[in-house]
Amino acid sequence: MDHQLVSMTHAGRRGQNQDTIVTETIDTAAGPVRVAAVLDGMGGMKAGDRASQLAADIFLRDLRQSLGGTHAENEALRAALTQAVHRAHHAVHAEGRADPAKHGMGTTLVAVLERRGRFVVANVGDSRAYLWDPQGEGFRVLTRDHSLREEAVRVGAMTREEAEASPIGHALTRSIGSSTQPDIDLFPEPAGWYELPRGGALLLCSDGLPDGLDDIQMRDYLAGSPDAKTAALNLVRAAYHGGSRDNISVVLMADAAYQPVTAVKPTPPPIDQQEPRPKTPAEPKQVPTPKAPSLRKIPGAVPGWLVLAAIVMLVLIFTAIYFAAQPSPAPPLVPAATPTESAAPPPATPPTTSAPAVPGPEVNPFAPNPPPNAPPAGTQSP
Repeated sequence: MDHQLVSMTHAGRRGQNQDTIVTETIDTAAGPVRVAAVLDGMGGMKAGDRASQLAADIFLRDLRQSLGGTHAENEALRAALTQAVHRAHHAVHAEGRADPAKHGMGTTLVAVLERRGRFVVANVGDSRAYLWDPQGEGFRVLTRDHSLREEAVRVGAMTREEAEASPIGHALTRSIGSSTQPDIDLFPEPAGWYELPRGGALLLCSDGLPDGLDDIQMRDYLAGSPDAKTAALNLVRAAYHGGSRDNISVVLMADAAYQPVTAVKPTPPPIDQQEPRPKTPAEPKQVPTPKAPSLRKIPGAVPGWLVLAAIVMLVLIFTAIYFAAQPSPAPPLVPAATPTESAAPPPATPPTTSAPAVPGPEVNPFAPNPPPNAPPAGTQSP
C-alpha cells in the first residue's frame, strides 16, 4: 500500500535558506525503499548551505550505490544508513579542511529508510523526527537533540523552561562534518524497526518548526488536516506565524489511510508572496573520495569537554547570584562604656567618609535574546 510523501521548505525570517531536503525511492531486489532526510546547515558557521547540500548529495549517492538492485533486509538496511551518514560526514569534513573559507562548516541530519511500512531513523544534531499515531501513543518525538540545551537538562543543570529561554540553547554538541569522526544515533535503539501506524504519519523537520510551534500545536495540525500535503503546508505557515526565527523545513510520510481525526483546522495565512515549496538536492556532482581525516579537531560543533565546562559555569553563576542576593548580617551589639567623672574623654578621631554602595542590576544569564527584525517582503502569492 502506497504512502503519501510530501516535503516543504521556506527561508522564514532568514535571508538565505540553508536547509536541504531529500526524498527518493530506491528500487531494490527486495522491493522499493523510500529515503527521506532533512539537513540544516549550521547558520552560525561558514558555508552552512554548502555543507547541507554536499552532505545530502553524498548521503543519497551512497544509498543508491549500496541498495540499488540488492536484497538488503533489516540489519543490512540499518548498516547502509549508517554508512551513508559516515560518508556524508567525511566529505563535508574534508572540504572544510581543504578550503579555509569553509573551515568549520557543518550541518545537522535526520533521515529515514522505509520499506513496507517499517522504518529506521538516523540523527545527528537538532533536527528531529516525530511520529503521529492517532490510534495509539499519540504524538511523540523519536530522536534526541545533540545540543547544549539537552545536555544541561539531562544533567539537571537547567529545567526545561530555563533551557528553552537560554541563549546557549541552539549550540550543537554534534554535527555532520565538524569533527574527525561522526557520532550517529539510530532509532529505535539498540536495534529493530518502527511501524508506521494506520492513519498516522512520520514527520521530519529542521529546528525552525519547533522554534515556532510546540508539540501540542504540531499534533493538532496533523490531527486536523485533510491530507499530508495540507498538513505540511499548515505546519510551515503556522511555525512562521508562531515566531520561528529560522528556516522551516518538513518532510511528511503519511500512511495511505491518513485522514483528519478531529475537526479540520483552518489553513494559516500565507507567509508572504513566496509559498513554501519543495526543495530537493540536485544530482550529486563527482566528489573525490576524502582522505582519511587527521586527528586534529576543527571548530564546529561544541566538544564534549566544553559542554561540561559550560554546565559547571552556569551552576556557579546561579550560585553566585543567589548568595549575592542574600541580606548582609547585622553587626554585633557592643555595650556602651559607662562614663565617670575621673575618666578623660577619648581623643577625637577625625570622621571618615565613604561613598554609599550602589547595588548593580541583577543579571539573568538565561534571558532570551531580543526578537529579530521583521521579515523581508516577498513576491505575490499564487
